[in-house]
Amino acid sequence: MPVKGTFRHFTLAIIFLLPINCLFPATAGSAALKHEELLQTKKFTGDFDEMEQRHLIRALVVYNDLLYFLDRGQAHGAAYEGLKLFEKFINQKEGKKTVKIKLLFIPTTRDRLLSDLVEGRGDLAAANLTITPQRRKIVDFSIPLIKGVNEVIVTGPKAAELKSLDDLSGREIMIRTSSSYYEHLKKLNRAFKGKKLPPIKLKPAARYLEDADLLEMVNSGILPWAVVDNHKATFWAGVFENLTVRNDLVINHGGSIGWAFRKHSPKLKEVVNQFVKKHRRGTLMGNIILKRYLKHNRWVKNPNRKEEHRRFLETVK
Repeated sequence: MPVKGTFRHFTLAIIFLLPINCLFPATAGSAALKHEELLQTKKFTGDFDEMEQRHLIRALVVYNDLLYFLDRGQAHGAAYEGLKLFEKFINQKEGKKTVKIKLLFIPTTRDRLLSDLVEGRGDLAAANLTITPQRRKIVDFSIPLIKGVNEVIVTGPKAAELKSLDDLSGREIMIRTSSSYYEHLKKLNRAFKGKKLPPIKLKPAARYLEDADLLEMVNSGILPWAVVDNHKATFWAGVFENLTVRNDLVINHGGSIGWAFRKHSPKLKEVVNQFVKKHRRGTLMGNIILKRYLKHNRWVKNPNRKEEHRRFLETVK
């Protein structure tokens, strides 16, 4: 089963301390890295043609229960499966070559995703990233993998009654400052200012906390509410007993999610978009992957979750 609560945070610490070749054994779908390949993990900012010459594309991922996680040494997750299909796609596209292009998974935290990408520590970022004007100033994006995403309020058992977004005025929300939610809550605060309403107090969440962690705290009553994408909110409401998804309280309407890569990478952008057209939501393969992790995620729904949840709560009290 994937690591939850206390164990998740311990796993993250181990991930960032271990040598990279210890993280991705052959059982996780990646070939053992040779010495020269390890050297290639140094900063690099080339386009797809140079990646072909290196026979290596580095994918930045975030460790969580839906996108990328390890279970008994085997990698799983929607981002993992999508990227492995991308690896297969580019090798088939390039024809029968003796040396294949390998895709290397590099875990990072959300606050470092875009900076690591720009600085050349990775070539792609696949982490359920909402495409926003602010992020477009920093990186480029693929065509959308998922469209029509609403960012909604999710409440727990200790939440005050909310009849409209205006009822959030003057209240506190814990939020990752690297998230699109943060951007859109600041926009809502500007609207509140125009109405002469007190702003929402935006309390920064620890950088390693994922949406699932915040929703666990909402479910337990530690936090009254959180903001998440509606597809994730619906999934986690089916896992936790005390969550209410407020689809009527929308922070941002109709967002799009895509893969990110460095600006001025036209060749990589072209091949990524060719792949996304055939694998996004609405295609057969895209729907299969999303259904596997958003509807029938056997790794998350397990009988040991309550005990792991209890241990998680001990770390935040």
